[in-house]
Amino acid sequence: MAQLLRALALLCSPAILACEIISGPGGYDLPEEDRSLDPARLSVGYEIYYCGDWNRTFGRPTARALFVDVFFSGGLEQARLDHPLAVHRYIVEQAGGIVVRSYHAPGFRVWIATDSVPSLYARQGIAIRAVPDPRRFDLRGFVFYGGPNVFGGSDSLRVTQLGGRVVKNFENLGLVILDIPDRSLQLVRDDPRVQFIEIGPDFLCPR
Repeated sequence: MAQLLRALALLCSPAILACEIISGPGGYDLPEEDRSLDPARLSVGYEIYYCGDWNRTFGRPTARALFVDVFFSGGLEQARLDHPLAVHRYIVEQAGGIVVRSYHAPGFRVWIATDSVPSLYARQGIAIRAVPDPRRFDLRGFVFYGGPNVFGGSDSLRVTQLGGRVVKNFENLGLVILDIPDRSLQLVRDDPRVQFIEIGPDFLCPR
């Protein structure tokens, strides 16, 4: 327990505004954060559960419990948030999840029983990603700019300097998909050309 609290103290430095220490049952070990801005260190997990089933490629995890990153999306109100809301925490806790850290977006790092993941996903507007490296707090952002052909070469360089990478640039739509460290997300959001950032699912499910 002492080691866990020391790790949390390091994670919750004043520079990490969204971090919170959550008391609750244990069963997990939260390692010291890797704060490198080397894009090669980025670690964004696959969607572990979507469209009502486990990931088609990776299947159901074998562990009884695991870390997941849980993000809430849907509408401009959510996309413009730089923190999760109390209702988001309530949804996670109702599914039996333990919040171990908040993101600078409507989302959490959560410790949860594997069997509880489907019931968490059942709440509308949730993306649940695996956590390949629990030392990293990186996320995938769908960044919407004010118009087409806005994002240029200098912007790609800026993303790299912030420790991120461009996954896809839809120039004609003014949409850029980025993998970015959580601590750099606000610097992307501060760009006056950015209208909003959606931290949503990779897959759109048929209705």
